[in-house]
Amino acid sequence: MKKIGIVGGLGWRSTVEYYSEICRRAEKWHAARQLTGTPSTPEIVIESLDLARSLALHGRDGDEESWQRFDEYHRGAFRRLELAGAEVSVMASNGPHHRFDEIVRGLEMQ
Repeated sequence: MKKIGIVGGLGWRSTVEYYSEICRRAEKWHAARQLTGTPSTPEIVIESLDLARSLALHGRDGDEESWQRFDEYHRGAFRRLELAGAEVSVMASNGPHHRFDEIVRGLEMQ
């Protein structure tokens, strides 16, 4: 099972939902195969960002340079997840997804 990274905090309720759903699905997978013993759940690491800081770093659409600090703030979270051993990751927030390609550029994990 791969170690999962979650960039959260920007929508903390979404972070909780992602974590809960991953664990629920692992338990369902275990039950569907009628396996005995304690269900195995994936290792999960969460990098929680500050919503206020993220919003303060927002750039202006059409001005790529204005987004550099925003992108780097979020990219840093993914880098820390990589360093923690995460092999795959998700971002538990809709807001930054319009910058997702720029944020994950140069990262190794999926």
